[in-house]
Amino acid sequence: MQTDWYTLENPDPNWVKTAAAIPGFRWNYRAGRVASVEWHRSHARLLYNETVNRTSDAFIAADALAGRRSLTVAANKLGHPLLRDYQRNDLPFVYERRASILGYEMRLGKTATAVAAHNPANGPLVIVGPLIARDTWRDWCERIHGFSPVALESKHDYPLSGFPAYFIHFDILDAHTKFFSNLKIETMVIDEIHLLQARRTQRISATSILAANAQRIIGLSGTPMWTNPRTLWPILNLLSPGAWGTQFEFSKRYTNAQQSAYGWRYEGISNEEELKLRLSEVIIRRTWKDVLGQLPPITNVVEAVELSNVERVKYESLAQRTQLANMSEGRQSTVAGYLATLRRLFGEAKIKRALELVKQGVKDGHKVVLWTWHNDVASKLYNELHTAMVLCRQLTAAQSQNDRERTIAAFQQDSQPGVLVAPLAVGGVAIDLSSADLAIFVELDWIPATIYQASMRTFSPHRPSANVYLFADVPIERRLVEVLECNEACQTAAGLGYEEIASKALSGIPSNLVGA
Repeated sequence: MQTDWYTLENPDPNWVKTAAAIPGFRWNYRAGRVASVEWHRSHARLLYNETVNRTSDAFIAADALAGRRSLTVAANKLGHPLLRDYQRNDLPFVYERRASILGYEMRLGKTATAVAAHNPANGPLVIVGPLIARDTWRDWCERIHGFSPVALESKHDYPLSGFPAYFIHFDILDAHTKFFSNLKIETMVIDEIHLLQARRTQRISATSILAANAQRIIGLSGTPMWTNPRTLWPILNLLSPGAWGTQFEFSKRYTNAQQSAYGWRYEGISNEEELKLRLSEVIIRRTWKDVLGQLPPITNVVEAVELSNVERVKYESLAQRTQLANMSEGRQSTVAGYLATLRRLFGEAKIKRALELVKQGVKDGHKVVLWTWHNDVASKLYNELHTAMVLCRQLTAAQSQNDRERTIAAFQQDSQPGVLVAPLAVGGVAIDLSSADLAIFVELDWIPATIYQASMRTFSPHRPSANVYLFADVPIERRLVEVLECNEACQTAAGLGYEEIASKALSGIPSNLVGA
């Protein structure tokens, strides 16, 4: 099995004292002194001794050479011309490591890169991820390798060995660990790996069993997840057990850990540069700005929707109560309730303008995705468009996974302009809506990453696209748009949570103007 661990005999005692506080080194003692140390690839840039540097450089250079040789052989075989330049350039990073993470932003092609990194001659590909991503993986496996993964969709499915690829979703993985633990896995891909940050015992333990049996592990995530080191540890430990120390050691080193009367508290980041250096050895991050020259332009438009005087009066008292609750103690549940009501009312107020934009867009030959938050707002939009004889389809929470996939496939295959109405919670991640070139956000989620992920569903490398963000022209939604920075696709606000967004959106607005 390929390894990311290396051994150094008789390390310099002075260096040992310097490195002792860094989590993840494996110290081997003999006769009361450090006889050797095992270090993980993520430690390479932290090795201060000249001898150690030469040793680490030699190991990594040899490993890189072997990886590139494998890559050269595989590239001729796997049809990598399907990839963009930056994807091909990133393949050696994956080949040189047993475990790595492709931290591509949405729609930059992390699925295709991961599939291309697999060599089917050496064993099967096993993909673990959300069920909704199943068809995307089928598509790319067929395009690059010419075969489709067998999908296990139930705990009662009976898997058979001998297939070149398997897809299994997180929620049933624990029922099939015995089968996969006896399978010689060449490449294991963990899609949306950030979903394991919560450390759900059953989910992460089942994933760990498969990871221990894989020759190569590739984690995928389009969500920046390294802003909170404490929640990052479960993922890093899954990929490379022991390399990052225990969770306590990791948290104490890389967060502002403080001991209180009720135990340890972990907030923020400490030793940030050291952590970044270590992460750069296992995570390759690609953003839109990095590869802008290889992608078509995306236009982001923020449009204010005027409200009538009647609507303004209707919202004013509720908006004021929301702000007052925000400034008082015990506000969390109260503010959440008020904001949910406000968001629904603002969504209804924007339906008329959204319909105007959709009808004009369809008339101009566009395929349109309408994003909402509330189901009743989605239903009103769908019914109005249906009545107006506009070709329209709808995703709903009540649909089965197969029904949703059929709806998406029909929308994708339509040759004429049409509309798909989709709530953010149902269709915002892991689906391909790239046949559409116009996305209209009728309602704004208060979590930036949710909006950003949805905005990437309609991206295609073959033509320009546009996102239109509608907001009710009242102070509270104007402030929300400023905080989310929708015109920058919510990237700069991605590290903020719901409570922080709510506080920022409600701050700085005179109480007599909140709903005005």
